[in-house]
Amino acid sequence: MTTYTWEFDENSVTTKTIGSNSSVIIQIDWMLKGVGTKDGVDATVITSGTVYPDTSDLSSFTAFSDLTKTQIETMITDSMQPGELSFYQNLITETISNMDIAGGFINSRVFKPFSETSNQELPFL
Repeated sequence: MTTYTWEFDENSVTTKTIGSNSSVIIQIDWMLKGVGTKDGVDATVITSGTVYPDTSDLSSFTAFSDLTKTQIETMITDSMQPGELSFYQNLITETISNMDIAGGFINSRVFKPFSETSNQELPFL
């Protein structure tokens, strides 16, 4: 089983003033960390990306200083395409299951962008 957590640093969000609302988050750089066990050893994989929260309706705007980690996490998942979170979780889980634990590799970063489209081989090839 893999456990997933969102991680942020001091440069994770970009804000701007929109109308009378200051510090509206317009971009979130996220990191998703997965920790799983392979061959009895805890292994960690991190992937990352960027989302652009919808700012078209600020009627339920929360002041920046009042935001919680859970609200930021919700902004991220709400800004993702359908299936995108599952894609990244599966990428992390697959990477852990393919790690060379015996060779000492227990930490990894993976970068593979999500795409709603897929390449398909032509039927005559």
